[in-house]
Amino acid sequence: MLAPFDPPHMDTVTSLTVVNNNLISGSKDKNLRLWSLQNSTTNSHIRCTTHTFNDYINTVESDRNLQIFYAGSRDGQVKVATINND
Repeated sequence: MLAPFDPPHMDTVTSLTVVNNNLISGSKDKNLRLWSLQNSTTNSHIRCTTHTFNDYINTVESDRNLQIFYAGSRDGQVKVATINND
C-alpha cells in the first residue's frame, strides 16, 4: 500500500521531479512542494511549500546532475531554483 504525502495539494498535481533525495511536485493550486524522500516510513515528508506562480504549474523538471530544477506555468513563466539541503 502506498502512503500518502501529507498535506496534499489543493488541486490536481500536474508534475513531479526528483532532485537529490527530494521530490518536487507542481500543481494547479499554483504551489510547488518540496518533499523529503528520506523518511519513507512516515507521512511527514513535507519540507516546504512555495507559491511563486500566478497561474497553475504545468511542468517541473530537474537537470541531468539533479542539482537544480525548472518549473513552468500556464501563463508562460519559467523559473529555476536550487535546493538548500540544510
